[in-house]
Formats: sequence, structure tokens, C-alpha cells
Amino acid sequence: MAELVLGSPVPLFDRLAGLDAPSSGAWTLLSPEQLQWSIGRELAQLLNTRSARSASEFMRCAGTTIDYGVPDLGHLSSQSEQDLGLVEVIVKKAIGFFEPR
Repeated sequence: MAELVLGSPVPLFDRLAGLDAPSSGAWTLLSPEQLQWSIGRELAQLLNTRSARSASEFMRCAGTTIDYGVPDLGHLSSQSEQDLGLVEVIVKKAIGFFEPR
């Protein structure tokens, strides 16, 4: 009979970096708390990395590893609803590309 195992697979880069790995080196599942930490860490890295593409180029890109990060949005105004809407769309697109968990 199949056994229900609670957990989430450990992402490749977490395994390669050895983040919080047990001494046996044999972990294959993340607890819910570890999964939340892993996603938070990846989102922080993503949102703190600038893509080489402009905002308009990023909106048309395919989301390859060369496009990783978010474009520089410093020229946009936090007072403009249109600019805030563009920031929202870009951030959602970046998260969809690079951190779909």
C-alpha cells in the first residue's frame, strides 16, 4: 500500500548550495516551514537582482536565465497609478518566470 509522505521536493539549487542540509546529505523533502523559507529566499534574490532589459523589453521577453531579475524601475513614480500598475505587472511576470512555486 502506498504511504503518504508530507513534504516538498528540495529545489536543485538548494541541494547544490547545501543550505540547511542534514549531515547525512540525504534530504529530499522540505517541511512546510523550510519550503516557505526557500521561497522567501528566492524571492528576495529575484527582487534584488536587476535585469539588463528595460521595462518595455522585459514585458516582451521570454523569461530566459539571461532575463533573470526585474528591470530598473527607478524612473517610475510612486505617485502615478499607471507606473504602479506597470511595477505590479513586471513583478508578477518576474515571479511567474523565475519562482513559480
